[in-house]
Amino acid sequence: MGLFGSSDPVKQTEKALAKEAKAEEKNIKESVKSLNHAEKAEAKAAKAEQKAEKHHLKASKFEEKTAGVLNKATNKHEEAYHKENIAASEVNQKQHAHSTLSNAVEQKKAQLENLQKKHDVNEQSRESKRHELSGAAASSGNNEAGTIVGGQNSGTGAPATSGAGGNVGTADYQQQGNGAGGAFSHSQQGVPAAGNLEAHGTGQGDTSQGINNAHQSTANAKHDNRGVSQEQRVAEAVRRM
Repeated sequence: MGLFGSSDPVKQTEKALAKEAKAEEKNIKESVKSLNHAEKAEAKAAKAEQKAEKHHLKASKFEEKTAGVLNKATNKHEEAYHKENIAASEVNQKQHAHSTLSNAVEQKKAQLENLQKKHDVNEQSRESKRHELSGAAASSGNNEAGTIVGGQNSGTGAPATSGAGGNVGTADYQQQGNGAGGAFSHSQQGVPAAGNLEAHGTGQGDTSQGINNAHQSTANAKHDNRGVSQEQRVAEAVRRM
């Protein structure tokens, strides 16, 4: 016998054939086992197929049922879609109308603001003109009042009133002169006699006070009658003196 086993060719051949047969038997067993698994899987798949067919049949019936519902729903959907289009068109119209009115409101606000600004500027200008007219009328009224008061003292000798309604001192000393029985040399001219110098001095002081009161009344009258013309204000001032 050799170092690594028998060197007999017959034994080696028999051993190789046995090994080959054993491998084939193993493959057969594995194939049988695989076949069994496949048959079980096929049977399971067959059952699943039958179940799927039943489910498909049931689904087909449900589809037929829902098809009728779908037709009705389609009609309702088309109707709803039509109404939605109408509503959308109405929304667009309302939005356009609202936008137009909003623009109109903004324009009117801007116009009102411009008018208010112009009014404020013009009101300031008118107020300045009123002050100017009042100043000019007051100055003219003072000059006119001085002329009238002077004419009353030198001419008629009639009593004159102040702005508060009191009698000016000129009338007082004229009346005293008349009551003295000839104390005045010329009563119509308002010149006092020599014996009544003290009364004459007092009358002049009262006359000055009356003129000042008349000036104050004239200024008040100008302030209260800004809307009246200049001539009317002057006449009113003279009437108040």
